[in-house]
Amino acid sequence: MEYYYFLNGTQYGPMPVEAMVSRIDRNTLVWRQGMENWLPAGSLPELAPFLAQQVQPPQMNNVKLRDFSKTTKVFSIFGVIFSSIMLLISIVFISEPDRRWDYYFDYYYYGVDEGWGVFYFLLSVFLLVFSIIALAKSSGALRKKRQLGYR
Repeated sequence: MEYYYFLNGTQYGPMPVEAMVSRIDRNTLVWRQGMENWLPAGSLPELAPFLAQQVQPPQMNNVKLRDFSKTTKVFSIFGVIFSSIMLLISIVFISEPDRRWDYYFDYYYYGVDEGWGVFYFLLSVFLLVFSIIALAKSSGALRKKRQLGYR
């Protein structure tokens, strides 16, 4: 006997049971000649032996998944603070290029001169934006966990 099945908005068939059962599950709507309506495959007794052979994946009720959202949040807060301090320092380097930084730093050892101010500025802006995005994503993940009832 040949069946039709309806999957993802498309009707397939006619085809024999052996060809169809590898493509469907218990909830897939099927129809054959003599039936009035489309029915789930699991409700037809003649398809039950074929569907029982399908291997079902194990349930994930007791599986512990590693969650790094709290750690990510802590490190992204640190990143926001660090990149903000770095941004302020780079603005000082850019705004006062004639100031003698060698009084405060060893000029040649640290490599602090007027050209580095722009580099520090761009790097700190990148780190600040990256840290804020990471903070927002980790906060969203923690919020979603709380909504689902996890701790």
